[in-house]
Amino acid sequence: DQPGPPGGRRQTGVAVFVDRGAVWNDGQRLADADWKQGYGAGVFAIATGSQLRRDVAHGQGRGTRAHFSAGLSF
Repeated sequence: DQPGPPGGRRQTGVAVFVDRGAVWNDGQRLADADWKQGYGAGVFAIATGSQLRRDVAHGQGRGTRAHFSAGLSF
């Protein structure tokens, strides 16, 4: 028996996120790297022992993508 959310209730919510990062080659200066930025929002539901999440993310100059994830809560 896995414990569920506090009080055994289901929880739902909204998530908003921003991401920024870069990849660079050995010997290249980080300041010279090509930085990428993205942002998005999603909804989630948590029930006893499991969670579901649906997000939509947009990368500036890179298009929009939808993500779905499911997993176990512990």
